[in-house]
Amino acid sequence: MSAMIRIEPVAGATARDFITMTYPRFRELLTSDPSPDNSDSRVEAFGAYLGDRPAGLVLMRPERASKESEPEMRILSIMVQRAQRRQGIGHALMDRAQEAAGAAGLSCLVAYHSDRMRNPDVFEAFLAAHGWSAPKLVEFRLAGHADWTERAWPSWAPMLHRFARQGYAATPWESLTDADRERADSIVSDDWRFDYRRFEPHCDPRISIVLRRHGEIVGWVLGENHAEDGYYHYTNGYVAPELQRKGWLVAGVYDVCRFQAEAYGPRSVAVYETYGENPGMIGIMQRRLKPFTIWTDSRFVGRRVLDGL
Repeated sequence: MSAMIRIEPVAGATARDFITMTYPRFRELLTSDPSPDNSDSRVEAFGAYLGDRPAGLVLMRPERASKESEPEMRILSIMVQRAQRRQGIGHALMDRAQEAAGAAGLSCLVAYHSDRMRNPDVFEAFLAAHGWSAPKLVEFRLAGHADWTERAWPSWAPMLHRFARQGYAATPWESLTDADRERADSIVSDDWRFDYRRFEPHCDPRISIVLRRHGEIVGWVLGENHAEDGYYHYTNGYVAPELQRKGWLVAGVYDVCRFQAEAYGPRSVAVYETYGENPGMIGIMQRRLKPFTIWTDSRFVGRRVLDGL
């Protein structure tokens, strides 16, 4: 490490010197006082100085992947000023991040990145140089305006008519009855990621639907209104096992966007998400939905297990 580089904690007044060295969505975390009631605000930040000039920043916070998992130190961002790159600053920040995670008693560092970021291969090589695992696909997303259904109708009409003849229908989430819930509880996957009960408290009933076959519930698509980014996210969709891989969930995606266009306008943006370990759904999204998208996004995770912990 160059003698000119020094790494120091960032807090209070010094945070302003580093405000541009993280993503806009994390800047409030860097500059606000941590709240004892809000774990998301408890971040650790280390700034790199080249001489007396702020040159880089790593921003982190402890997180759990689930209630059952052990906490990990997640790197929210690690950036170096363009003019100060290729001088070892990024490596010095990563070394300090690993030291901080170990000092906090955490055994693993984790970082997420998207293939939409600038030069993802450079970032992946940087992680590999510090002993991180190869990136693993954790989420596939795509987005389109709600009126994509109008453009899709000419080619999708035969498929949708076929489903209708098979008894398919989509009704508003508010149509869910107690009997529907009993049936839904009996068909939901054992995989907690697809359990509607986890998502229902956060769903927007105006863009959430029940999928039915001859009136009986066989699935659902739940939407969330994310005011902070202006998007409408569909993170939970499910159909009974006997209907999986037959296109019924894609029909549900089509219908829920008609609901969205009516509720929030035809140019509102719908974002569909699925887990990286769901290759069947990823394939359907790429074949059926990608032609109507405005962007796609593959999100990856890398991990670094700390030595001696």
